[in-house]
Amino acid sequence: MRPLNSQTKKALSEATQAFTAALPGSPGEAYLRERKIGAKTAEAHQLGYVDLATAPEGWSQFAGRIAIPYLNMKREVTWIKFRAGPESGPDADKYAQQAGGGTHLFNVQALSAPGDTLVLCEGEMDAITLTGLGLAAVGIP
Repeated sequence: MRPLNSQTKKALSEATQAFTAALPGSPGEAYLRERKIGAKTAEAHQLGYVDLATAPEGWSQFAGRIAIPYLNMKREVTWIKFRAGPESGPDADKYAQQAGGGTHLFNVQALSAPGDTLVLCEGEMDAITLTGLGLAAVGIP
């Protein structure tokens, strides 16, 4: 992944803030609860919901999806992927992202977790779930 310029970092950070603010009371929050992902875990991963009414400019194509920010070791947002949510419909792709995103290791902070166990998961949601259970886990999409 190329280093992000300050304008991109700012845009990703602002979008993440908007999405996390939209999560409480949303269909996305209900979806996360069904998956046994509580508020503390969602907050730790800065999960959010893309509400069409409040989505920042340039992000409305992800309306109705769960926003999953990729955070670096400094907990700065380096990318955002979007998981189909309850409003996405049965024909929606499970995951979506802006063009040029590629594939990256999710939850890199777990690499510095204490202990001698690291769980390797298929995908972000499994890594998030296991992290919520107290395990150090990374996800490979």
